[in-house]
Amino acid sequence: MDLERVELLHVRLPLVRPFVSARGTTSHKDALLVHIRAADGAEGWGECAAEIAPTYAAEFVAAAWLAIVDHLLPRARRGESLDAVRGNHMAKAALEMAVLDATGRRDGHSLAAMLGGRPGAALPVGVVVEMDDDVTAVAERAAAHAAEGYTRVKVKVSPGHDRAVVAEVRAAVGEGVAVWADANGSYSLADHADLVNLDVDLLEQPFAAGDLVDHAAYLAATSGAAWPTHVSLDESIDSLHGARAAIALRAAHSLVIKPGRVGGLRAAVAIHSAAQAAGVDVWCGGMLETGIGRAANLAVASLPGFTRPGDLSASNRYFVRDLTEPFVLGPGGTLTVPVDAGLGVTIDVDFLRACVVRSVVL
Repeated sequence: MDLERVELLHVRLPLVRPFVSARGTTSHKDALLVHIRAADGAEGWGECAAEIAPTYAAEFVAAAWLAIVDHLLPRARRGESLDAVRGNHMAKAALEMAVLDATGRRDGHSLAAMLGGRPGAALPVGVVVEMDDDVTAVAERAAAHAAEGYTRVKVKVSPGHDRAVVAEVRAAVGEGVAVWADANGSYSLADHADLVNLDVDLLEQPFAAGDLVDHAAYLAATSGAAWPTHVSLDESIDSLHGARAAIALRAAHSLVIKPGRVGGLRAAVAIHSAAQAAGVDVWCGGMLETGIGRAANLAVASLPGFTRPGDLSASNRYFVRDLTEPFVLGPGGTLTVPVDAGLGVTIDVDFLRACVVRSVVL
């Protein structure tokens, strides 16, 4: 695609309340957006999943900005492969999303259809409850989300902040609501006894991101348990290579695919296909995306191998006002995959411009 005009925008949106995990606290959503216009007039939007600081992942907003300006965009305009630039998956994903959105809008195809998914499907989604020293507060928030209609809640856990949290949340949400726990890599194999006794339906990323060996060892050690905990890998899955390694080592029962982290929508589809071929479940994770990134995630999550509710909650979970028309929770705790061309969402341009921290036209 001949990229005639490219605008980068760093926007900042306040969250409904601070989001706390084992890795830190986020009070605002800082997002890097890519807005392109092709020579044929087609326009598209992309969202970079990078956070403001390199605490969750190595990439961050300022670095992604430089990567796009100095390395990715010049190559894209010359028609060269972006593979020559090592890493920078989140920056690549944002540029790719904008191009696919523009292509879909121009050709009249929804992103879900372009990826092989199901436009218009009602997908079961889950909700994440942030960490809090007040266990009762966590349980009350989980119960409130269950009352909204969510059928799966996920709590943040860490050593010493786990069994009591899970027990109170289970009691608060009642039967019929699945309880997951996300450790964000905060445990070690020495915590085996605490983890194996954790009463959750799924345990996400118990050990460090690069430690596939410990994850495989844990699964092997617990496979004979009466009720083995389902372990899912999140931070470890940052590329197709990482996913293939996790599958080969039998390091998890399922994989979390975050399109913005693995290098883009096409990379997400490739991981989905590899997991399907190996008989491994996948589900779609979120990174506090605005409606732009959420639309792309829903398109990916509509592929057939995504068998578990993703972290794709409604807009009002995080934002008082979103950058697109809000995604609203539907019957059965579902969100609907957009059916219109491209990402299938309308950008609230006036509000977006009001949120801009800085921008540049290239």
